[in-house]
Amino acid sequence: MATENQPRKTLPGVITTSKWLPPRMLIYGSPGIGKSTFGLSAPDPIFIPTEPGVENVDVARFPVAKTLDAFLESVRLVADGEHDHQAVVIDTLNGLMELYYQAKKDIPGDTGRDGKQRPLYDFIGFGGHSGWNGVARDIKADLLEPLERCQQRGMYVIMLAHTGTHNHKNPLGDDVVKTGPSINKWVWERIQGWLDVIGRAEYVYSTSKVTDKLAKASTDVEIVDGNRVKQRHLYFDGGLEMDAKARIGYELPPEMQLSWDEFALRLGNVDKLIEEIRGLWEFLPDDKVPGTMRWLGVANLDRLKDAPRPHLSQLRNRLLELKGSPPAQQFVTAGVDVQRDRIEVETFAQEQTAATA
Repeated sequence: MATENQPRKTLPGVITTSKWLPPRMLIYGSPGIGKSTFGLSAPDPIFIPTEPGVENVDVARFPVAKTLDAFLESVRLVADGEHDHQAVVIDTLNGLMELYYQAKKDIPGDTGRDGKQRPLYDFIGFGGHSGWNGVARDIKADLLEPLERCQQRGMYVIMLAHTGTHNHKNPLGDDVVKTGPSINKWVWERIQGWLDVIGRAEYVYSTSKVTDKLAKASTDVEIVDGNRVKQRHLYFDGGLEMDAKARIGYELPPEMQLSWDEFALRLGNVDKLIEEIRGLWEFLPDDKVPGTMRWLGVANLDRLKDAPRPHLSQLRNRLLELKGSPPAQQFVTAGVDVQRDRIEVETFAQEQTAATA
């Protein structure tokens, strides 16, 4: 048994340390909402476009891919070539699916009992099951593995897609129509599990009275009808109604502005997280400090680097909420009124006490 001065024993080949890497992420939303702008704001990006969109912007990019081979060659160059880019942006997955369809639809397959030759990738029969399942199988080696090499060299991997819907089987109730990227569901299932972060971009309309001060306070504000504010938001809290997530190690708030600066601030790395926590520490009530330290598993602020990174991310987000947030407002999202009241957030110490009670 390990003592205080002796490390715990483990098994050969077991990894006990972590290395933070930029996330593999996808942002989906309606055309024109600002997905490409989000990618353009990433650090030193290089675009691999499948459709027009960034031709009038000074950014490193390949020509719009006209064939699947040209697209995949660009991905391999970014993954394995010598360069200093810090982010790769696939713009968009929808265009990539069209390239896959055009490249695979005429490949001959087996000859049936009737003597007719069938396509190897059948995008017509049985709802295209054979064709799109084949694409889902191929895309791992074609795309995901090269993009993993991009991540391993320290690059953000950013995929962009337009919004669509999927019929979703709900074992606990009625089936639902779920919002997600507008690509084939079998291909999406393959990509979805591979991603670290999925964000849905959506317009949010505030019915609060607009003031000149409010309008000037944010570049994300647009006046609508003189008395409403239209903002672009990102959602990372998925469920039956939409696909969204943030994997452990990349904890993000359920909602934020569609802004790379805001995203980078909330995501951060360990050193940045600790710097932010120190700056926000005064907002944690004194009587909650001991419980929070126990939850972090450290003795004091000087040992924050020893705390689990997911806990640091969650603590930073909660401290931001404790610092203060706007009053409750009535929002209109996708034509439906939903009350998004700001609820006072309890501290980690209280949660820990409740969980162990």
